Amino acid sequence: AGEVVEVGTHEELLSNKGLYYDLVHAQTFTDAVDDVNELKAEGVQKTNLFEILGYAAPHWKTIVVGLTACVIGGLVYPTYSVVFMQVITSFSNTATLLSTGHFWALMFLVLAAIQGSTMFMQTFFMGYGAENLTMDLRSKLFSNILSQDMGYFDSSLHACGKICTRLATDVPNLRSAIDFRLSTVIMTCISMIAGIVLAFYYGWQMALLVVGILPLLGFGQALRVRVMSGKHRKNAKDFEDSGKVAMEAIEHVRTVQALTKEEVFHQKFCDYLDAPHRDALRESFIQGIAYGVMYAITISSSTLGFASSYFPEYMKAAFAGGIIFNMLKQKPAIDNLTHDGKKENLSGAVTFKNVKFSYPERPQIEVLKGLSFTAKPGETLALVGPSGCGKSTVVSLIERFYDVKAGQVLLDSHDIRTLNPYHTRSQIAIVSQEPILFDCSISDNIVYGLE
Repeated sequence: AGEVVEVGTHEELLSNKGLYYDLVHAQTFTDAVDDVNELKAEGVQKTNLFEILGYAAPHWKTIVVGLTACVIGGLVYPTYSVVFMQVITSFSNTATLLSTGHFWALMFLVLAAIQGSTMFMQTFFMGYGAENLTMDLRSKLFSNILSQDMGYFDSSLHACGKICTRLATDVPNLRSAIDFRLSTVIMTCISMIAGIVLAFYYGWQMALLVVGILPLLGFGQALRVRVMSGKHRKNAKDFEDSGKVAMEAIEHVRTVQALTKEEVFHQKFCDYLDAPHRDALRESFIQGIAYGVMYAITISSSTLGFASSYFPEYMKAAFAGGIIFNMLKQKPAIDNLTHDGKKENLSGAVTFKNVKFSYPERPQIEVLKGLSFTAKPGETLALVGPSGCGKSTVVSLIERFYDVKAGQVLLDSHDIRTLNPYHTRSQIAIVSQEPILFDCSISDNIVYGLE
């Protein structure tokens, strides 16, 4: 014996999101593929170094110390050439060769000590500031995510796997924009400028010959950055999709195992990582050739090779920053963490006045069509109806997970939109059909959220 639970066409039953919907999606594996241009569609713009430094402003003292060490370290390299020139010159005067030679040899030791100290300071302080920036951005991003309304999480653009990827991967990618890699670039620029000035001071004819190749190096680096920017945009989506597939498989591991689809998910995960892997191998091969040629041309320009490794990391950080900063700028329709709104001690009276509602992701489907009822304090009210008729929706509106399309929801005669969401929810106990437990004890789960 049995009973008919739902009746309707395939599309109607899916739109109701009832039992039929659950059964269909239990056998359907969501395609985690996103369009390569999805970042552009989301309005994500590549950030720049100054915006990243703006977010690192609370740690400016640490970064200033690191940058100062970069400037000093950059001046040391050209100074080596001056000291070396003095050593060569001292050989022309045999009378003072011994004393002069000892002095300039000591200067080499002094320069080595200064260089070692500045290298330590720039690496430590820039790295320290970058780690603090990572921690701050993770905290701000997570707080921003928690403050979003439920409509935000209904969107496929904000799937659990994508959000986890933002926190776990994109935020740390920002670190490479201001850590020791940036200090290497600054030190190289200072060293190059000081070196060119010294070269023109001691011999402008030869200096012109050397400076002539700099535009070629600059053009090559600019071309490389342009190519890398496109690759990192695509790789960012591939990593995001692989994280989404992994999250989907882990969340529904029982279904995956029941349908013996472990290999399907494993293959999809590997497929998303295959393109970034091949790009990384190709890039490492090209970089190897580039570094080999660069060192073969002149050993003295070795710092330029170290600095060039910064630009691929910077492009990665720029795109990650664009994604993270775009998320931080998104304002929720219902701010869950706001301090605004009245903080009333509620007795439990609930009134719905001609409430109309449709979910943000399905605005064309009206779930509640003018619902009105009143529940007094201490009164038990049962909402009865088939799956998808709006029973859970009513509870979501009382919790103010969403705002109504029309009508009013009143708690103790107060429009719920005038009340503070956090304070209001702290007075409501909800036992959902499928409660989600956190990774802690039963006791901790029961008191979770209580202050």
